[in-house]
Amino acid sequence: MMNSFRLSVIAAALLTAVSECLNVSAEEKQPAAPLQYNPVVRFTLQQKNRPIQVINCPWLTHNYYESSGAGFVIDGDRILTCAHVLENTTNVMVRKLSSDTLFPVQVLHVCDDSDLALVTVADKSFFSDTQALAIKDLPNLKAPVQVAGYPMGVTNLCLTNAMATGIRLTRYTHPKKARPVICLDSYLVAGFSGGPVFAGDLTVAGVAFQAEREEKKTTHVIPGPVIRQFLADAGDGTLAGAPDWPFDVLAPLENPDMRKSFKLGAGQTGVLVCSAREGLPSKLFRKDDVLLALDSNLISNTGEILQRGLNLDASMLFAEKQVNEKVVFDVLRRGKPIKVEYTLQRLPPLAIQCRDTGCDSTPAYFITGGLLFTALSRDYVKLVGRENLVLASGGTVMTDGDRRVMLCHVLPDEFNEGYQQIKDIQVVEVNGRQVKTVRELKDIVDRQKSGFITFLLADQTPVILDVGKMKAATPSILELYGIPTDRSSNLK
Repeated sequence: MMNSFRLSVIAAALLTAVSECLNVSAEEKQPAAPLQYNPVVRFTLQQKNRPIQVINCPWLTHNYYESSGAGFVIDGDRILTCAHVLENTTNVMVRKLSSDTLFPVQVLHVCDDSDLALVTVADKSFFSDTQALAIKDLPNLKAPVQVAGYPMGVTNLCLTNAMATGIRLTRYTHPKKARPVICLDSYLVAGFSGGPVFAGDLTVAGVAFQAEREEKKTTHVIPGPVIRQFLADAGDGTLAGAPDWPFDVLAPLENPDMRKSFKLGAGQTGVLVCSAREGLPSKLFRKDDVLLALDSNLISNTGEILQRGLNLDASMLFAEKQVNEKVVFDVLRRGKPIKVEYTLQRLPPLAIQCRDTGCDSTPAYFITGGLLFTALSRDYVKLVGRENLVLASGGTVMTDGDRRVMLCHVLPDEFNEGYQQIKDIQVVEVNGRQVKTVRELKDIVDRQKSGFITFLLADQTPVILDVGKMKAATPSILELYGIPTDRSSNLK
């Protein structure tokens, strides 16, 4: 099944090279495999394509085609699969490994937030010789796993061996929402969506659901904590969905000057709140709060926590929690430690887009402390791509004269540690003063002789540096990168 999996179908001949296909149809009667893998089921369904005009059936407004996906039996005579397997479908049928009989399914719950769904079969004889599979915790990195599914064009169960290479946040293709995934070093084709990822003795570490299309080397797996959150949410018969992380932008505090400016003590770590999500009471979290811990789990300067021996994004602590649960953040607010109790909730989706800039194509540049500032221009947009720019006010330029100053990138140096990943983002203020041209920014920097200087970026992230150290570091950085001057000729 390849709706949200979004992977091109690969010929069956290639499948034999990447998978061990178990020929376990009822007629062949291979006794060992059917009993072991019988909980892994195959969905057969009709999926509705985008609206079209079908020439030979003009009364149809959609095209229907046969598709497939995978799932597996869990407790309570239920089958777990991916939500996108059931999306825009009719005539959904399921069969198990030990039988060729197709059974119609009844949909119990569909959660787009997690891309998970629960179905059952009215005929309880379907579950008579199946053993419910258990959901386990996150696998160890580099641990071998086995993925089960039914690739397109193959009616028998196929198994693929893989390795867990990482656990991180990524955007789920189906709900367009960032949530935790397990990364596998194997690229799976259509039909594995909804299939279990086994770790060890047939316990389930996750559900296969999407892959990275560009490199075709990595498959994403919905991990155990997300699955358990969904199952617990569905336990009362209604779905509240998955709670959202309450912050829009958090800035790392790797730079020592930045930590000092926000009054972090020796040995303290945390991340800076640049903006909280819309819909939250303003008294909860404020701009320039520093998040020190979440439910007593210390937060690093890069926003990570240590869990199960792994460094995970702090937001992953929300993965198994329910809407209306409470958590406690340890916060440093203007140098004073406080505790903020937060009730988990779903929040309105973010919607920020960039439009055409309309700027002219004559750029200026200014370099200080390795930070390269330049003017937004048509050439800049063409080179980088509008979708890769971060602009204020939704990316709209009101007039040709309303130019924008961009922090193009940061030339890596020991001085600018913690800021080196920043690129292609608009600078909206310097020391609280709005800037529209590179010259305005350059003049503010030139005039300031001491203290901290703050560059506020379009996503409300501040770049805070000691201006004396910044100016002292600039000549050596220019020399290192072979740059003859710190500013363009039209700024001298």
